[in-house]
Amino acid sequence: MAARLFVGNLSYETTEADLRALFGEVGEVTQVRIPLDRESGRPRGFAFVDYSERAQAEAAIRRFDQQPFKGRPLGVSEATERGAGPGGPGGPGRGPGPGPRPGPGPRMGDGGPPAPAGAKNFGADAPARGSRRAEPWAAKGGDKGPKQPIRERTGGPSFAGGYDDDETDDELDVPFWAQSDAEDGDEEE
Repeated sequence: MAARLFVGNLSYETTEADLRALFGEVGEVTQVRIPLDRESGRPRGFAFVDYSERAQAEAAIRRFDQQPFKGRPLGVSEATERGAGPGGPGGPGRGPGPGPRPGPGPRMGDGGPPAPAGAKNFGADAPARGSRRAEPWAAKGGDKGPKQPIRERTGGPSFAGGYDDDETDDELDVPFWAQSDAEDGDEEE
């Protein structure tokens, strides 16, 4: 019966030939695959090694796990089928797996088991997402409404007024960058 090994913590310079030579010391290697990064095209730092016999694969795990290879300790284990890892089929966060899903565990202040030593309670739980929150002034015990809107000031200097469109001053019709010094009465000599 065939067996596939996962070989992790590989240096990026490791080739298929290097792995065939190393794992070939234990038994006949049927296939070596080194996945490449899609964007950079570089090896991703792990590989899969296939043996035709399970006994050879188990011997390779015992012999090469945590053994240095090209300056790094290898992590050798039996490869699990994609999606059979934590979280059920498809891995974590990829939808419900077979069987019942565990609900949320007890939280601090729920009357459940006591909080671990050193744990801090930072106040009440947040309201549920999408629920309506009480207005901030109602939480303080008063029935005051929201503050009044800001009113416009009357009197004093105003930057909005002061320009009359009916003025016929020539200086206002010509932009300042188009005016020459001669028009202002300052003649250069």
